[in-house]
Amino acid sequence: MLQPDYAREKAGWGQRAAAVLTDLGVRSACEAGVGEATTLAAVAKAAGSGIAFSGFDVSLSRLLFGRDYMRSQGVAARLFSADLLHIPLPDSAVDAVITNHGIEPTGGQEAPILRELLRVCARYLVLIEPDFERGSQEQKDRMLQHNYVRDLPRHLLALPATVIRNEPWPFHPNPLNKAALIVVEKREKAAAPPAFDFVSPVNKSPLRPLLGFLFCDDEGLLYPQPFGIPVLRDDCAIVCSHAGRFDSAATGSE
Repeated sequence: MLQPDYAREKAGWGQRAAAVLTDLGVRSACEAGVGEATTLAAVAKAAGSGIAFSGFDVSLSRLLFGRDYMRSQGVAARLFSADLLHIPLPDSAVDAVITNHGIEPTGGQEAPILRELLRVCARYLVLIEPDFERGSQEQKDRMLQHNYVRDLPRHLLALPATVIRNEPWPFHPNPLNKAALIVVEKREKAAAPPAFDFVSPVNKSPLRPLLGFLFCDDEGLLYPQPFGIPVLRDDCAIVCSHAGRFDSAATGSE
């Protein structure tokens, strides 16, 4: 359980973020770098049933804690393990991709990460990330020391998107890590599907269920789903080129 003061701040954070998504007319949102889902749970509680949530993180352990935490809060999200640079979702899979310090420690990779997040969203990016531009010199020095992302508005200028909001975020547990809310509108918006299907993180080919795994026929790779959470990273895939041929044999069917 969260400490009372922290829980109150998370609730306020969630209400503010949910209001941003609601004002944009978002119906589906995926959090990149969801961690233990404490923020996503707060956003989902505040948003109610009008938005379908999902989220991913590189750490399976954090996702397992996150799934338990969301259940304890009476909310749910579709969680999966993935890398920020190789998200296993098709283009325009969800209305919005959101972050909460989720890309913070990836300085130097701002451009490719933002490009991949924009690919996955159908309409908006809602980024809550450390505010280098408005930060104090002490915050700037700290961000440089930890190699945090910076100059996000400048990197976004090179993408087919428009920054429609860029303002200080009011919640900052660490006064040396104040954040900005940056809302980005995709120039060529699309209609996100009611639900997304996972694709290969390598070449975006379709995946299909196979004996508890997700199988890519094009690649001949099996992606595991330990504890019911898909792990869709190329470094965790199992080479099994002809797995599909043994499906019926393994299940005992003809």
